[in-house]
Amino acid sequence: MTDKINPDYYQKGECTCGKKLQTYDYVKNLPYADATSIKYIIRHRDKGGSTDIKKAIWFLKKILIDEYKETE
Repeated sequence: MTDKINPDYYQKGECTCGKKLQTYDYVKNLPYADATSIKYIIRHRDKGGSTDIKKAIWFLKKILIDEYKETE
């Protein structure tokens, strides 16, 4: 049975210490839009596919608009 609270797609990668890293370890100190875009990029192959990539792009565009004053 899949763990619905802490699924495998949030446990990607390994650091030099040999410990598995979870998405949370990467994003815990980032602004919300940054963290959310990374979350969608990390999990797209295991969960949401192209929809997750589109969600990540949406958040990245918001960062460009809000922080860098770029227009779409």
